[in-house]
Amino acid sequence: MTTTVTTTCCISICSAQSWYELQQAQPMNPFDLIQNATIGGTAGVSTNSNNYNNSTWAANTVGLSAAPQCSALETTNAQMTADAAQWNFSHMTSNSASTIPPPLLNHVYMRGGPQWAMTLPLSFGATTYTNLQLSLLHNAATRGDAQGTVPVIQWTGSFSGNTTLSLTLKNFGRYTLGLRCDTGSAVSMYQSDWIIVP
Repeated sequence: MTTTVTTTCCISICSAQSWYELQQAQPMNPFDLIQNATIGGTAGVSTNSNNYNNSTWAANTVGLSAAPQCSALETTNAQMTADAAQWNFSHMTSNSASTIPPPLLNHVYMRGGPQWAMTLPLSFGATTYTNLQLSLLHNAATRGDAQGTVPVIQWTGSFSGNTTLSLTLKNFGRYTLGLRCDTGSAVSMYQSDWIIVP
């Protein structure tokens, strides 16, 4: 008689069927989804974070300050520029109506494809953050990779008031992203649910 042993060494976040499996899952790389990312015109840096998935959390104060907009990266092509304007006209990318339940305020529609940039206007309010890390939100539930780290796109500096997160997205589908916001003394997570369409 033979015995088959099943291991869970290579569980993906998408295939996890419980919190036990989610904690054991391999983190997803945001670069599989994001081709380019800037905050306030500054490009993010790829790094492996040792604190994206282990922080003491404070209440989030970050949010959208206006609806996300699509723009053409090929700005000298009038047809591409017009196509982006028509896409914006026919797509309501977010809804900030007072009748919308608060969890849906972070539900945004984005345009994917290497020829487009999506701009998310963000408000950091009066709080000044010194470190921002963008990754798939569920990576924060994992134990990280073999070194205990999580792949993120990171910015360091001084971030407060209103700014923009600009992105070029490779894939289509539904994703939940988390922007880890660190003041140096308090850490919060801004959650954004992206539905990426053509």
